[in-house]
Amino acid sequence: EGAVTVTYDDESVTGSTLIETAKKALEKGAKRTIAVVTHAKFTKRGIRDLNGSELEKIVVTDTVWRPDKFYEGSKFSKVSVAPLFMEAIRRIHNDESISGLFK
Repeated sequence: EGAVTVTYDDESVTGSTLIETAKKALEKGAKRTIAVVTHAKFTKRGIRDLNGSELEKIVVTDTVWRPDKFYEGSKFSKVSVAPLFMEAIRRIHNDESISGLFK
């Protein structure tokens, strides 16, 4: 009760699990609900449903390309993982450890 909930999904198309989880959390007294999705393969309907949901914010990575306008005026926030991938590739190429990327 009174908590901020963060629901993580590795891949989502419709967002229905995220929407239902937010509803349940709010029913149990959560004060805010946020979702994080690594591979956001959302359909247009999924985007619409998530924007109309009780989720306060949906954070996605750019592993699935969408033009920026796809998320304009919405609850969505996009985070780029490109610099992390670039550094991992550089380290592997130079035979360096990548464990430091995960600290």
